This record gives sequence, C-alpha cells and structure tokens, in this order.
Amino acid sequence: MPTKNQDNSPNPIKVALRSFFDFNITPEERKETINRLIEESKADNAFYIMLFLSTLITASGLLTDNIVVVLGGMLVAPLLTPILSLGMAMATTQEDSLRRSFNIIAKSVLLVLAVSFVTTLFFNFPETILQKSSEIASRTTTDMISLFIALIAGLAAAFAWARPKMSAALPGVAVAASVLPPLVVSGIGLAYFQKDIFWGAFQLFFSNIIITILASLTIFSLFGFFTVRKVEEKKIKEELKELEREKKEIIKEIAKEEKMETNNTKKTKRKTKK
Repeated sequence: MPTKNQDNSPNPIKVALRSFFDFNITPEERKETINRLIEESKADNAFYIMLFLSTLITASGLLTDNIVVVLGGMLVAPLLTPILSLGMAMATTQEDSLRRSFNIIAKSVLLVLAVSFVTTLFFNFPETILQKSSEIASRTTTDMISLFIALIAGLAAAFAWARPKMSAALPGVAVAASVLPPLVVSGIGLAYFQKDIFWGAFQLFFSNIIITILASLTIFSLFGFFTVRKVEEKKIKEELKELEREKKEIIKEIAKEEKMETNNTKKTKRKTKK
C-alpha cells in the first residue's frame, strides 16, 4: 500500500525517453510534411541560383583555406530538401517522386562540379594550393568520423522535418557540410587534373549522401509515411501539370516574340523597297 507521502509522479527519464522515441504523428501532420517537402524541394530557378551562389562561396573558401567562408557557403546551400525528398520517396516507394528527386540531385551534382571547376580556373591559383589548403586536404579521404557525422545529420534533419513544430535549419546545415564541400573539392581536383583528389573527394561526397538518404529513409519509415503515399503521388502530379503549363506558356511567348520579329522584318523590307 503506498503511503500518503509517496510520490506517484512518473519517472522523468522514462518520460523523456518516451517523448524522444515517439514516432506517432497524425495523418494530417504526415500530409503537411509531404506537401511542404515537395514544395520546398522544387527545382525552380531560385533553387539553382542559390546552389550556384553557395558553390561559388564554398569554392572560394576552400581555395583560400578560409573555414568561415566555407561555412557561409554551407549556410545558403539548398541541398537538404532534395536529399530528404529522395529519402521520403524511398520510404513511400513512389516512382514519380523517386525519379523527380534523383533528377534534381543529379542536375545539382553536375552544376556544383561545373561551377567549382570554372571558379578554380578563374582564380588560377598555383597547384600547390592543393597541398597548402587544409580545408581541401581534409575532404579528400573517407573516414568513419565523416560517415558518422553524415548519419547523425541525416537522422536529425529527417526527424526535425517530420515534426511540423521543429526547425530543420540547423540539421540542414550539418547535411550541407557533409555533402557540398567534398563535391566542390572534387570539382577543384578536376580543374587541376588531379585524379586522386577528384576521386577521393567524390567518394566522400557519394558515401555521405548515401548515408544521409538512408538515415532519412529510416526516420520517415518509422514515422509511417508510407500510409500517405497517395498524397505524395497527387502532389507530384500537380507539380508536373504546373511545370507542363509553364512550359507551354514559355513556348507561346517565344512563338509570339518570333512572330513579332518576323513582322517587323517584313515591314522593314517593304520600307526599304519603297
């Protein structure tokens, strides 16, 4: 028999653990998360402009061995949402979403490589910068610490994204730190025709992004996002229709401008003949 003075309050450690490992969210929250993730991972002009600028900043920091500048580039890198959207697509097994996310990431990789390659040629530093820059040297090999950081960053970012009231901004920076600088270093190595630096950095990038995607897949699966697969499918179809409509409008505008130019050319010729 418990005494009157006995404290019947729950154990705070058990409460904290239960709260931390609570993966139960409402269907409405799942729908909101998917819609928000697809919307913010849309690869529009703004996305590629921000990726272009973040690559310029990061490449400049790596070439000048300035960690502050490198951090600045990671802060504005928009790579988190496409990576998480691929993890979400794998969790829901939605084919259209998988293709969409993979295409965005593939195009982003090519853009980062191209921009870092051109930036390196523009600065035209001597090749000895590759040995002098500790920021470059530290991203040419794959080690357990780097992989561990990518894993934790992926888990944290996906967990924060799945919780509508939590901010994924800080974990997103950690994900960008695991992915963007190694890829930029790979582009720098390509510019100097240094095969070891190119492949070493690219292997680090590839390992980190795979681990981050698998970490997000794990979290999204635990949160039960497979149950709202139809919501994701509907949102992707809506986006595809919107893109198709925008393309048609652009084609119409181009055709209209060409027609106006043709008419102006004809008028000019008639005036010349007169």
